[in-house]
Amino acid sequence: MTTGLNKSFGNIKMNFENSYNHYLNHLQEKATLNIEPTHRCILQCVFCSRTGEFGLKKIKDWRKSYGDLKPSDAKLIGKYFKRVTFCGSISDVIYHPNLIEVVDSLIHPEMDYIEFRTNGSGKKLEWWEELVDVLNTYEHLGKRFIFGIDGIDQRCSINRVNQDFESAYEAMDYVAGNLISNNMHSTTWQYIPFGYNEKDIPKAFEMAQELNVSFMILKSPRFGVDPKRKEISPPTNPNLISPSGFNEETIIENDFELRRFLHANKN
Repeated sequence: MTTGLNKSFGNIKMNFENSYNHYLNHLQEKATLNIEPTHRCILQCVFCSRTGEFGLKKIKDWRKSYGDLKPSDAKLIGKYFKRVTFCGSISDVIYHPNLIEVVDSLIHPEMDYIEFRTNGSGKKLEWWEELVDVLNTYEHLGKRFIFGIDGIDQRCSINRVNQDFESAYEAMDYVAGNLISNNMHSTTWQYIPFGYNEKDIPKAFEMAQELNVSFMILKSPRFGVDPKRKEISPPTNPNLISPSGFNEETIIENDFELRRFLHANKN
């Protein structure tokens, strides 16, 4: 009887180990790991959790317990995951003090995709040149930058408080013209419609085409009027607000798609 139980438990253990290893292999081959590599950001976006009490506490706890992603840890991540994105919920990847070293440590010969989501503001052009040069040494790698700029001029800072439009726009222009990538939409302008900028969508799309970057409209579910910044109001067209409770992203490829999108989302 004991022998039979031992055999049964042995089979269960073997099946679990096989399933677990299969799951790990699936993660390594297919899954995209999102990393928040730092607690730092110079912006104070109106709806960001870091501008509230809970977010500030989270930042302090994070800074105390770990801090910024270390190159040695990035190297381990790159060894086990083929697809990595940097998209912070309380930070922006470009403000990691040693980001270029971290990126160079992260990229592994078997990695096939890396993505950066950033506001793009506050870094000198020389810094962007160095980052792009490092990325371009990995020719096999699919690369993508998504720049969040919610306006066609400095009014972008109505939402992304402290964002400098000229700095962000220059960075996006440089990346679009110099990044080597086999990935579609390798440089993308992400645009969230608000009450202050929804009428500028056609102009923003035109500017994106001039830079040869993809144009993405992100319909957000997070809206309200901040009592300190009354300009922050949702689009007058409620169909430009996500009804699902999640962000909804749409890439606009051409003028026809833009007209169709705006017509479909018109009251």
